[in-house]
Amino acid sequence: MKRTFLALSLPLALAAVALAACGSDGGSGSADTATTAVDTTTGGDDADATTVGDTEEGADTEAPADTFVPPPEWQHEGPIVPGAAVSPVAPLFVDVAADVGISAMDLASPGRAMVVDFDGDGRDDLVVLPTTVTAPATMSPKFLRNAGKDAQGAVHFEDVTAASGMATAETDLMVFADIDNDGDEDVFTGVSFRAANGQVGVWLNDGAGAFTFAGAGGIASPVLGQSQGNTIYKEISAASLADLDGDGFLDLYYGTWYSGSPTTDGQYLPPFDELYRGDGHGGWTAVTLPAQTNPLTVQVEPGLAGTGRPTYGVAMADFDDDGDMDIFVNNYGAGRPALGSAPSLWEWNFLWRNDGAMQFTDVGVEAGVAATQRGIGGVEKEDAVVFQGTTYPGPIGGNGFGCQWGDLDNDGDMDLAVGTIAHPDYPQSDRTMLHYNQGGPDWKFSEESKARGLEYYEDELHPALMDVDNDGRLDFAMSRLRGGSKWELY
Repeated sequence: MKRTFLALSLPLALAAVALAACGSDGGSGSADTATTAVDTTTGGDDADATTVGDTEEGADTEAPADTFVPPPEWQHEGPIVPGAAVSPVAPLFVDVAADVGISAMDLASPGRAMVVDFDGDGRDDLVVLPTTVTAPATMSPKFLRNAGKDAQGAVHFEDVTAASGMATAETDLMVFADIDNDGDEDVFTGVSFRAANGQVGVWLNDGAGAFTFAGAGGIASPVLGQSQGNTIYKEISAASLADLDGDGFLDLYYGTWYSGSPTTDGQYLPPFDELYRGDGHGGWTAVTLPAQTNPLTVQVEPGLAGTGRPTYGVAMADFDDDGDMDIFVNNYGAGRPALGSAPSLWEWNFLWRNDGAMQFTDVGVEAGVAATQRGIGGVEKEDAVVFQGTTYPGPIGGNGFGCQWGDLDNDGDMDLAVGTIAHPDYPQSDRTMLHYNQGGPDWKFSEESKARGLEYYEDELHPALMDVDNDGRLDFAMSRLRGGSKWELY
């Protein structure tokens, strides 16, 4: 079995829009849930998540257990250039933003794009969030309603942001799900330290795409403190919703990132991640998580005791096939606090194993997904980091962004795609990883990105898994950061 690699020459922000614009006029069979770089929940009991994970049905027939099946080959074929001839072995994505009326809209500083039927008409709509560098005045999302096809069969979108009621929502994080169990898509919004109003909480949908802010509903105050006359908020950077305790109601996990300025605010260390039990009406009760500070960080820098780990990615799935949802958290910040200094941060990823009653244990180290033991440039193995003649505990870990669960090898269990960047301040950090689940009874993972043929790029952010060519197997796309970078499609 051969995989094809293609690089999409699309702008980072509009690439997701272009993909979605190939979409449906109702009856598509896809779940009416936002597909985002942040909310990548798949599988298990997640009430509203788009299932991009287990594609066992319709895939190749499994060989007997005692028969060796070689791993799939992911082959690099070259870039796609718009207008150029393309090999017929893979589908070509065409940027149709202008044709569907999107490019003419005011999408100031577009960032994440989500696909969700927010008005309940059976057609997939779009929600575009601002980037995290925009000022509060331009942080409101854009709601783009799919108006269906015209007489010529072309899909068109219309800007309904004002009618949505969320034009004043200052956020760069939104997660759609049916929070109050009334059959429509509600929204959880995070808050940025750049925001002015701090409206973290739930927006309830009236069923037709008009949202009303219902408040925090028991979520802890996002206020960290005051600085120079301004309120400093938590940077709630990643979140996911799923039924974690089997009571039929969605629960909430969110991660945070660095907040404020390290030079002016004194609030630069990240708060802890937070976990909440949902009551099915938009209310939340806090659930205590175990300690989140890496002991290696405290060992080298005792002053960092009691700090959390910054994150950009949260994804939920039942990785150990025990009937409840577990949580992977892709953490950021491995390395040193300043260029030319010794390492002091070991921001390993979390893999929170659920006991079924929302009691979690971090098994990331045991499962092999906390960090990989890669050395300089992410190539050679090493168990520790040597800096100016001093050996520090290893591995360091990565600078993580998005993550997504899916059954990459069609063996019936959930594998994990993890996006990271190679930080210029610290080269001994992880690359983008593909963790293959080895199954029970140990439920450990094998990191096989290099062996499977993935190309190495320093600026990879968010993985996305979907069956692009309808062959019953998951394909793999990756967004990238640098100017001029191309999307990758495997």
